[in-house]
Amino acid sequence: MLGGPSGEVSVEVIASMREFGSGRRVWRDSWLMLPSGTAVQGDSGSAVIESGDRLVGLVVGGSRERGSHAFSAQYVQDADSLCREFLERRGYCIH
Repeated sequence: MLGGPSGEVSVEVIASMREFGSGRRVWRDSWLMLPSGTAVQGDSGSAVIESGDRLVGLVVGGSRERGSHAFSAQYVQDADSLCREFLERRGYCIH
């Protein structure tokens, strides 16, 4: 992970999530980021990059237990899906 208050931090992305959540909080085409708690408030939008410098995605948020300030899970939006489903339709892309 690169950027935001955490700076450059080693993370793993696992468990592809096609759709997770309900109501207003639905995560689509995302990855689960480990270790949980690596990103802190303000890291949203930070790039997650493979060792070969390929953009994997962007930190988009997380989940926490009610009343807790610590994240129990954190999510990375898949870069290819982000481009295809949102940015390219508007004439943009990030890689």
